Parts: sequence; C-alpha cells; structure tokens
Amino acid sequence: MTNCKRLRPFFEDDGGFSTVGMVLALLVSVSLIIGATQVYKLRSVAADVQNVADVCALAAEKQVASFYIVAQVCDSAVLSLSMAGLTSIGLGIVAACIPPTQAISVKLVEAGERILEARTRFSNSCIEGLNKLQALLPIFAALDAAALAQSNAESSSNYYAIAVLAPFEGKDLVGPSYADEDELAGIEQQRDGIATAALEAEEAAQKASEHKLKAFMADCGSAPSYCMYERAATLAGLSGQANPHYGHVDSRSFSVALTRARAYYAQRLWQEAPATDSVEEQARSAIRMQLYDYAVEQMNAGYVYETADSFEAYFPLLPRNTEEMRQTRLYTDNVYPVTENEEGVLHMHAWPGCPAAAEETFSGFGSVALYEAEGLPSCEVCEFSAASVGRVASASTSIENGFEYHYRIVAHEAELYQQEYETLTQQSQKVKNPAENLLETIGRLLTDSLNYRIKVEPPGHVGAIAIVVDSGGVSAADLVPNSMVGGQAYLGTRVAFSAATLANDDASESDTVISSFLDGFLADTYVGAIPDAALDLWSSLLVMYSKGNRSLSELIESSLNSLPLVGASGLGTWASNKFQGVIEDMGFEPPDLVSHKPVLVNTYHVAKADQNAFTQGLLGAKQAFSNAYGGIAQDPLAALVGVAGGQVLTTYDSWDATFVVAHIELFGEEGPSIPLEISLPPALKDAGGGLVEQAISNLYVHSGQSVELRRWD
Repeated sequence: MTNCKRLRPFFEDDGGFSTVGMVLALLVSVSLIIGATQVYKLRSVAADVQNVADVCALAAEKQVASFYIVAQVCDSAVLSLSMAGLTSIGLGIVAACIPPTQAISVKLVEAGERILEARTRFSNSCIEGLNKLQALLPIFAALDAAALAQSNAESSSNYYAIAVLAPFEGKDLVGPSYADEDELAGIEQQRDGIATAALEAEEAAQKASEHKLKAFMADCGSAPSYCMYERAATLAGLSGQANPHYGHVDSRSFSVALTRARAYYAQRLWQEAPATDSVEEQARSAIRMQLYDYAVEQMNAGYVYETADSFEAYFPLLPRNTEEMRQTRLYTDNVYPVTENEEGVLHMHAWPGCPAAAEETFSGFGSVALYEAEGLPSCEVCEFSAASVGRVASASTSIENGFEYHYRIVAHEAELYQQEYETLTQQSQKVKNPAENLLETIGRLLTDSLNYRIKVEPPGHVGAIAIVVDSGGVSAADLVPNSMVGGQAYLGTRVAFSAATLANDDASESDTVISSFLDGFLADTYVGAIPDAALDLWSSLLVMYSKGNRSLSELIESSLNSLPLVGASGLGTWASNKFQGVIEDMGFEPPDLVSHKPVLVNTYHVAKADQNAFTQGLLGAKQAFSNAYGGIAQDPLAALVGVAGGQVLTTYDSWDATFVVAHIELFGEEGPSIPLEISLPPALKDAGGGLVEQAISNLYVHSGQSVELRRWD
C-alpha cells in the first residue's frame, strides 16, 4: 500500500501548521509587536510634555504658597508685637500695684511702649515689602517654570515654558491705623499715681496687720499665757464654742473677741455669788452683779462688720475708774437701797442685805449720782461709796490677770485697725479705679489688635497656568529602529497646558517658621534695654500664636506668677486677677495658620475663575482646538502666548540672593534689627530675565506655525 504522506510532502494531516505558515504567522506577530511598541513610544514621548507642564504649573504656584507663609510670618510678628507691647504694659500696671515690683513696673511700661512703636514701624514696612513682593510673584513664577522646563530638556526634547498667575495682579495691602498710642497717652503719669497710692495703701495695710496681730495675741494668741481666751477659761470656766481658740491670726476675725466677751460676761453674771459670808465680800459681789449686768448689755450693743473691702467695729469699754463710771448708767441707775435712821439721816447701801440697812427705815432705791449729789454719808458697815463702785472694774482692768485688761487691748487695736483700714480703703480706691480703667483699656486694645491683621490676596491666589512647548522633533525610526515597520513618521512640536491651585494643608510648616522667628535675637547684647519678662513674653506669644485664648491666658498667668504678688494690701492679687479676667474676656481665637500646597487642576477651572485677558484667551483657545477637525490657518496659541508674554515680562535690573520684606527694630535705628527675608528662586539668581524672554520667543515662534489638527480617538 502506498504511503499517503509521501504523495503530499508539504502537508500534514494531523492538525498542525506547515513550516511556511508558522514563519508567516511569526513575522506578522513580530511586526505588530514592534508597531505597537513604536506607537507606545510615540505616545509616551508625546505625553512627556504634559508631565513637564504639570511640574511647571506646580512650581509657579509654589511661589504663591511661599508668599502666604511670608504673609503669615508678618502677621504673626505684627500681632505678637501688639500683644507683647500691650500685655507688657498690663504687667507693668499690675507691678505698679505692688511696692516691691514698682521698679520693674517702670521698665515694663517703657518696654511695652517701645514694642508698640516698633510694631507700628514694622507693620508699615511689612505692608510696603509685601506689596513689592507680590508685584514680583508673576516674574518669580515665570522664571521658575521656564528654568524647570529647560532643566528637563533631553537629547530628543527641547522644552520652553511660561507660567501665568491668575489673577495676574494682587490686591494692594493697606496698613492698619492703631489706636493704642492715643488710648495710652499719659500712661506714665497714671502709673506713677497708681504706684504712689499703692505704696501708701501698703503702709496702711502693714500697720493694720500689726494692729490685727496685737488684737489676736490679746484675744487668744498668747495662750496658755494670760489673754482673753485663757482668762475666760480660768475665771468663767468657758470652753468649746463659747471660748474658741485660733492658732493663726489670719484664721481669726475681730468678731471672735467680741463674741467671747459676750459669753464671758453672761457667764459671770449667771455665776456671780459672794466668795465668803463677810460683809465686805457680799458688798463687792452686789456691785459686781451690777457691773456684769451692765457689761452684758454693752457687749450686746457691740458689733463687727467686716467684708473684703470694708471694716467697721464697735467694742464697748467698761469703766476702769470712778471718773469713767460716772459716764455710764452705773452712775445713774437707782439700784442701791436707801435707809433713814431715827435722826433722819439717809444712808445708801451696797445691797439690801446690809446689816445696817435692817436697823433703819427703808426709803427706796437711789443711784451713785444721788449719793454724791446729796452728800450722803457712807454706811459704816458695807462702806458703800462712789469709789467702791468705781473700784470694781478697776482691778481687773489695770492688771494683766484681769479679763478686762486684755479686752481693752483688743478694743483699742480694733479702733486703730479700723483707722488704718479706712486709709487702706481710700488709697486702694486710688489704685483700683485708674488701674481697672487701664487694664480694661488694654483688654479692649488687645481685642482691637486681633482685627488689625495682614490678609493678602496675592497674584495667583486663584491658580497658575503653564504653557509648555517641546520643539524637539522625534523620528519614529529613532524610537524603535527596525526594518519590519515603516520609519517615515515624525513627531513634531508638542504643546501642553497645565494648571495648579492652592489646597489647604496642615500648619506645621508655617507654624515652625513662626515659632523660630526670634532664633538668635534674644541673645543679642542690646537686649538688656528691655526686661527679660517683655522679651520672653514676645517669644512665647509667637509660639502660642496658633493656640488661641486658653494659651494666652496661661501665658499671662505664668508671667503674673513670676511677679511677687504677695503684699499686705492685697492689691497685687487684685490687679493680677483683674488682668487675667480681662484676658479671658477677650475671646482670642486661634488665627488661621493653614498652610497652602499647590495641586493640579483642570485649566478650565482656573481660567473660569479669573477674568484676565490671558485666562479668557485660554478658554477661547481651548474651544478653538476642541472644535477643529481639519487644518486651521493660524494657531490660536500664538495670540495667547503673546498676551502671556506681555504680562510676564517685567523690567528689572539686578537681584540679590535674598529679598528683605521688613525689619523689626525694637530699639530704633541704632539698635539691632530682625530682618524678615526670603530667598529668591534659584532661576532668578542664575538665569535672570533673559530666560523668560527666550522662553516666550520660542513659544511664540512654535505656537505661531500652521498646524494640522486631528482628533485622536
């Protein structure tokens, strides 16, 4: 049988491909792969111009973001200087209320005024510097974009770029008008008046404290030695609430002594009885009974009215001799029995139980005044007389072991304390009234300073648009050299648009810049002219710039705690509390420290938000390209580049490596200054304006060529 495979040598019947078919299939597949690779390469190279346009737009808008940081630093410095100056004056007013700190009070007030003057100068220079700086932002943006495009050029590409800010011009800043100079006029004289009154108030307070201490010692502070507390316990057996003991003068008031005296005399009246059966003791007991009854009445008429701002007291005094007895009702009360003997002679007795009274006819009751007026003879038994009545309180008043002796000390010291307290109150009002007005004025000015802010609307706050042209031609054969695909295609000039705008970011960058603003200055040799407290205050205010009212209150509290507020008058504590209350009532909210970072957006959004000739031309150009299905005689980009070039080109001579926005001069022109400066874009220093002119020229040449437009579906 004949073999079929030999009759058909080029065919196989087992389902496979022939050798020729396999070769053709492989050739077609390789050609498609190489062709696809070429298309990919062409598209990749064509897309590179868009990547460059994106980074150029971001670079341009980065200049605007940097300007915002500069403005925030200026704002923080101006605001913190206002607050440092005003709070320094406020601390000076508080310090004026305390004699030990009145020397630094003068320096704090002077430092506050100096800081406010420096603030005004700095604020004006900031406004001027920021206006100049924002006028340069368009050229900065254009230079950065042009330099970045040029740095991306390779052997097969030649990039030219221009970036235009939208809007192209910013809003001019106008400096604030500060009212603190007028509001605080003559503050030195007011401070001096406060200091003088505070000194007199402190002296009166110290004297009052001395009187209070003496009264305390006479009342209960000297225990267990003789004092009212000890005598009441020993003579009347009083204890507990009726006879309390206090271990410190500040825990006891004058009313304690008066209450103790009331309890003592009530107890003595209730307990009074003759110690023996002798006539002399019974007579003295009867007279003591009248004295204690009178004392209870008098003590109940006493009073102590004491508040945080006033003191008034009345400690009734018992008679300590016959003459003083004649000034009381003990002299006029008809309480002593009068008898008549057989001869018609009248006698007065100490009490009805006098043995001599029982032998005579009772005629009624009379007074010591009647006794002296009628010239009555003394009773030979009880020996009643005006002197005997006057002597009852004399002994316990004149010697240390008597209750009345210590009571009279308390009463005397209470009277002197009241006099000094009245002086203290009068002088305190001379301190509080002007100090309160000044502190409230400072609080109002601090609130006003929150409204005197540097708010900017620079060029580019809407966004930045970049136009990039790659004039470098690329041959398809160069991209994928291979004889299996055609190599006649040629990739010509490519154009790309891109836009960027600013998005909010966290405040870490600007916060760091602000908080480090004073680095190196506080160690300057000139700083001794301003108290450390004022400079520390400014430094701390910069750091707490973003933290709001709570941080400000804590800062003021810390500054106040550094002052020795303790004083007998209490004015230091009052002024400190008042100032803290003023700060708390301000309602200082944290300023907006949001950082800005450039992000890519569609050019339509930026162009639509701005009415500039360039942005409106861009919208027209995009529409023209969008509607073009065939060739167009003139590329609308040419006119667009012409408008952009006319806006960006700015005349300038030369540039330094840095741009100084403003200086802070706390000590005037002769002292040290803090420069607020920024580094200019490297492209500006290295290439200068020629780079922008070159980019615009090449953009115009290439965008002005006739082009054939095709939709790439």
